[in-house]
Amino acid sequence: MSNELKRKAVHVSMIAWALLIGRIEPWMVNVICCAALLFNIFLLRRITFGTLERQQEREQGYSIGLLAYPAVLLVIGLLWHEKQIVMAIAWGAMAFGDGFASVIGTRIPSPSLAWNRAKTWSGFAGFVVIGFVLTWLFVVLCLPPSVREGVSLEAWTLIIAASVLAGAVAESQEGFVDDNITVPLASALVAWVGMSATLPLPPMPQNWLYGLLAVSVFAVGSVVLRKIDVAGGIAGWLCAFAIFLGGGWTCLGLLFVFFAGGSFASGWGFAEKQALGVAQENGGKRSVVHALSNGGVAAACGVLAWLFPRDAMMYQTMLAASLAAATSDTFSSEFGTLYGKHFVNILTLKPEKRGLDGVVSLEGFAWGLLGSALVAIVFSVGLAWGWATILVLGAGLVANVLDSVLGATLQRRGLMTNHSVNFAATLFGALLVLAVYRFFA
Repeated sequence: MSNELKRKAVHVSMIAWALLIGRIEPWMVNVICCAALLFNIFLLRRITFGTLERQQEREQGYSIGLLAYPAVLLVIGLLWHEKQIVMAIAWGAMAFGDGFASVIGTRIPSPSLAWNRAKTWSGFAGFVVIGFVLTWLFVVLCLPPSVREGVSLEAWTLIIAASVLAGAVAESQEGFVDDNITVPLASALVAWVGMSATLPLPPMPQNWLYGLLAVSVFAVGSVVLRKIDVAGGIAGWLCAFAIFLGGGWTCLGLLFVFFAGGSFASGWGFAEKQALGVAQENGGKRSVVHALSNGGVAAACGVLAWLFPRDAMMYQTMLAASLAAATSDTFSSEFGTLYGKHFVNILTLKPEKRGLDGVVSLEGFAWGLLGSALVAIVFSVGLAWGWATILVLGAGLVANVLDSVLGATLQRRGLMTNHSVNFAATLFGALLVLAVYRFFA
């Protein structure tokens, strides 16, 4: 058996530990995940002699995937402590869906995905079909009925299907961090939202049909003008409507500020950027991975603002902060590389070449401040001026700094890509707002 098949066999078999969900206390499951993480850090490599690692992982001395597997389950278990069926679904999507996707994709010839030429439709279909069937069987037949929270079997079928599909989409994206992080997190979030949707849904916002029309015109226009490709246009359409759903015209305006401002910034001085070797790839044309890495967090906040209207202002502020982070980063990198005078590493403050990951300039920071301020101003004009204005502005700037720090560290070492760094920065901006609301509001 090849090392890759051994790795996948272990990957799938670890779902056996999930049989404890609903049979022992939630904190005990979290302790087991923590113990598994420590085991993988200190003992797994010594016991297996590196046979579960790929060649690149052996050379660098560790495997992000083997460490991320128990770590992300621990995070999910802590986030949804009393709803550990969310962990079970995410675990199933990761073990069954992700486990079989690469095996099937490499053994059954089929066309490549339009949005990622390195992935095939057979692998994507294997993830969805096998992931759904085995996860459904596991949750429904192998776990105690009490974990299903009294939700009907029909509803759980739809929730599991949507969660596995979300995991498959996350797994198929090019340029994100390890699948063992993105797949379970995407599946867990969808499962949790699905559980919440089994409660009486709030009404659709006023004029939602006009919002749907505006989003559709915006998406189609962006594709026609070649600002984004077709797959990216569909992803952008979904993100935009989710944002409108929870934030109305104001929050949709924030997305427009980011997209229009970012497209303008990418195109500004494009020939000069090409000469410097810092121009955005594909002529500045966005794709699905751009839409998700910059707008995915905002879309999730929009859905949450709609589902939980009592906390709508908090989620809308989180939405604004995530887009402020994305706009600030785009302005810093696109304008800063053109107009910066002195470029330094953000950590060492030593001079380095412009355009390198983690290299910043004072002028770039000023442009980032402008980008974050634009989002904060539009947000405040549409909703309310006050401390939330400063919160959105500050969260966007701090997240932009984090983006540079990650670029200077993890991205340079090949552990993250530009897209995963962007996603992490937008998520951090939103979480900063959440922390302020939880501890100070």
